[in-house]
Amino acid sequence: MQAVFECQSFGSRPRPLINWWIGSIPMSDVQETISSDGNLSSSALSFIPSREDHGKQISCRVENPAIEDSAIEDRIQLNVHCTFLVMFAAENFAAAAILL
Repeated sequence: MQAVFECQSFGSRPRPLINWWIGSIPMSDVQETISSDGNLSSSALSFIPSREDHGKQISCRVENPAIEDSAIEDRIQLNVHCTFLVMFAAENFAAAAILL
C-alpha cells in the first residue's frame, strides 16, 4: 500500500530547500509544488513501506538557503503492519502456504 507524507513551508524567500530521509537514506523521488503567490512550498514523499521499514524514522528538513542555520526538521516513526506468508511442508501435505 502506497504511503504519502507531506511537508510544507510558508513564507520563505527564496524558495526553501526541502529534503527527505527514511532512516539515514536520503530520498529523491518527491513531488514539489509552489502556490501561485509563492508563499507556500510543499513536498510530498510517496513510497510503499515494507517490513524492513518498520521502526524507521521519516524525516523532513526545510531550510532557507539564504539564512544560515535556518533548518527546521520534523520526523515520524513508521509503524508498518503487514501480512505474512508462511510456507511449510508436512508428511500429509506436499506443500502449503497460509496467509496470516
